[in-house]
Amino acid sequence: YAQFHGGTVIQALAAMVTSMNRINGVYERDFSVRMELVDSNHLIVFTNPSTDPYSGGNSLGQNQSAVDQFIGSANYDVGHLFDTGSGGVAFLRAICSTANKARGYTGLTPPVGDPFDIDYAAHEMGHQ
Repeated sequence: YAQFHGGTVIQALAAMVTSMNRINGVYERDFSVRMELVDSNHLIVFTNPSTDPYSGGNSLGQNQSAVDQFIGSANYDVGHLFDTGSGGVAFLRAICSTANKARGYTGLTPPVGDPFDIDYAAHEMGHQ
């Protein structure tokens, strides 16, 4: 994801803000819910695929571990991994469980626009 968006933390965060603004437009209108990026979100933007904590086999569990390690479980309500893989998956009602609240994933190439933001990310976050 970071590599697709230019390879820097700042560029990846800018893309995340764009996606979250689009997703929040729907969530605020339909559910009166607003999601915000946590202050230390830059700690979980990994720019080098060979050193990031994701091996591709267990993205949900790996994301839960990474978000808890770098952000801290008490410092967020829902965590979601953006990627360039294919599709999406999320634990149902994950925000009700501290052990599962970062178990959401959206991957699409290219990870931009409504196909990524609405068709996949907003959909998967809705499961959480």
